[in-house]
Amino acid sequence: MGNSLSSPREPLEKRRFFVFIEVFFHKFWKLIGLNLLFLLSCIPVVTIGPALCAMAYVTRNFAIGKPLFLVSDYWGTFRKNWKQGFIYGLFFCGSLGIVGVVITLCLPYTAHNPLFQIPLYLCWAVIGVLIIVNFYAPLMIVTLDLPLWDILKNAFILSLVALRTNLITLFLVGNLLLACLYFYPYSAFFVVTILPAFLSLVASFNSYPIVEKFLILPYASQQKREDSIFRDSSH
Repeated sequence: MGNSLSSPREPLEKRRFFVFIEVFFHKFWKLIGLNLLFLLSCIPVVTIGPALCAMAYVTRNFAIGKPLFLVSDYWGTFRKNWKQGFIYGLFFCGSLGIVGVVITLCLPYTAHNPLFQIPLYLCWAVIGVLIIVNFYAPLMIVTLDLPLWDILKNAFILSLVALRTNLITLFLVGNLLLACLYFYPYSAFFVVTILPAFLSLVASFNSYPIVEKFLILPYASQQKREDSIFRDSSH
């Protein structure tokens, strides 16, 4: 009975898991190099957004098997997407900062008044949504030619449309981050060498197929139909 109810996508997911492991080990040293590039480009802090976009571009190409030159493509993407990346970084980091302040203000009162737990839980939910949106937004900035507002809107929509995949990714990312916090300072070496790049690879590997399915392929199909209509009308 248990086997008969198994999802048909389960074998595909198992294959994708092994593909991810293969990609990870094949690109291991490049991921370390990418991680160092990312950390260096985040030193001014205000460059976090463009750095997220550049890292998403590299890990997207790793995930789909597209060749690239790590250093030149990273910095080229960093510069090309500077404006959108910078504004997105302000939005993402600013939103996390505001939610963090609210959590800090609510925490001392939760022990005396259980009602303060409600905004606390809401804040954690908002953090979860922001992290899921971050799986998609940098990826779409470097993949699609869309205004930033449309990118954020589509990222939020995809966070709901692909909820199952997003929750799995969030679970993996969240637990890794919590483990690093729990084992700090022993985890500092792991963070400096590979953690951000690894998390970006996980996000790109799980999220890019969704972007492709719901945004890239429908647009390409529509363009193909329009081109066909144009050619027919020209005869």
